[in-house]
Amino acid sequence: IKSQDSAGNISALSNNLLVTIPEPLIVEPIVSLVKFSTFYVDVDSLGGQCSDENPGTQEAPWCSAIKGFSSAKPGDTVYFRGGIYRQERMITEGYFSHEATADSRIAFKGYPGEEAIITPMKLRNNPGYWSQVPGYPDIYSTDLTPQRLGPDNMRVGRIPNVAQDGIPLTLMTGSEVNGGPENLTGEGQWARTTEGWKLYVRARGGGNPGNYETEISEFIYGGTNTISLTGRRNRAQDNDEADYITFENLVIEGGYYPIEIETDYVELKNSVFR
Repeated sequence: IKSQDSAGNISALSNNLLVTIPEPLIVEPIVSLVKFSTFYVDVDSLGGQCSDENPGTQEAPWCSAIKGFSSAKPGDTVYFRGGIYRQERMITEGYFSHEATADSRIAFKGYPGEEAIITPMKLRNNPGYWSQVPGYPDIYSTDLTPQRLGPDNMRVGRIPNVAQDGIPLTLMTGSEVNGGPENLTGEGQWARTTEGWKLYVRARGGGNPGNYETEISEFIYGGTNTISLTGRRNRAQDNDEADYITFENLVIEGGYYPIEIETDYVELKNSVFR
């Protein structure tokens, strides 16, 4: 390094030059991280005592299927542990989030290695539920819950399924026709009436239906299907009909239809509908 004064004289100051070069500035990209959650529904408390007031973890799970369906947000996964999830109402589109996209699909899954059954079937497996019908020694009746009736007198609150030991019995009238014990001509048959709200059953194997694992599907709050995904009403655009929901490794049963779908992009994987 040399210097020069005002008279033009040059003098040497140093032969060494120290230059400090700053570290290169690295700017990390800003990434928006969206956290997707995993929840558990466990009706039999296999992993921990269930309650719909719980946070939905594996150790503190929810109890009801409706709680699981209605709590999931876009990108979430809800596991159903093994057990029977009995519902008293149709699970309609209003219980599901409609904000999911192709990149944030909502998944409802049966827990690996376990069987989760979602059903409206109600147990009537106690002889005390049933009374022998006078004049018909092999036929028994049980009370039904009075319902609001539709225009055809049978549409709402109808009883579309009766099963004994997991096998459906045979309805001996039209699907929307009142019947009585006189319609039952053999074992494994049933009929029902809204006049007095009675269900009549002639059990397979004879005797009181309460001695068997007898189940009926009775929607106390109306409806006809176990799960109904028909899209939101009054949507502004056709593409709003997309509902990115997956049902996987589940058994859904009962109702006139176990599941009704009138919307787009719903996935059904490795599931049973009966």
